[in-house]
Amino acid sequence: MEPLLGTWVPQSLTSNGVPETDEEMLGSRLTFSADRLAVDTAARAHLAFALHLEAGARPCAFHLTPLEGTREPSGW
Repeated sequence: MEPLLGTWVPQSLTSNGVPETDEEMLGSRLTFSADRLAVDTAARAHLAFALHLEAGARPCAFHLTPLEGTREPSGW
């Protein structure tokens, strides 16, 4: 998890091997902490999720649970 900690700005998106053109996510900022993911989208929405790593998963996998007041984005 440690390599993900901090703030990231997506440069491209791929889902199931297919390039995506979701402008809201491409213009977003994702901030990872030990147990949370905060997303500030290009549309100025703030989303917050509890973050749970799936132990032993290869490749690495994590699960997101929307926190109160957060809408779950479509396509996630």
